[in-house]
Amino acid sequence: MIEAIPYWCRILLLFLLMSLVAAIDWLRNRQKPTKWKEYGFVIVSGAIGTLFGFFNDLKPEAASFLASNGKRTAMLFVEMQDASQIPALAEPWFLAFQASIEMVPVMIPEDLKKARPAIEQAVKKYGR
Repeated sequence: MIEAIPYWCRILLLFLLMSLVAAIDWLRNRQKPTKWKEYGFVIVSGAIGTLFGFFNDLKPEAASFLASNGKRTAMLFVEMQDASQIPALAEPWFLAFQASIEMVPVMIPEDLKKARPAIEQAVKKYGR
């Protein structure tokens, strides 16, 4: 059921609920709202929840998290049948996290076997 709800709706719902809780807290304690650290925690939790939602939808074969060039980096390995799948994979990251994306095609041994005739032809044509 939750998979049918778009990411932006999930994030909007989270912020609306947080705003409601913040408004109620402000109305109850006008002089000194008490829960601002907790609200920040909810925002971070929502962002992490969004990230796990992405993983649930993408179903990557493998995922690694590291620092690269001083930035938080996620390396995801997903199987694509066609290049037209790229927007569906990339847009959620752009919209939710303003992420920069770098995609690198890779081949498994079966792909390399299928490509062998084309490789041999390129070697004959362009090789020395």
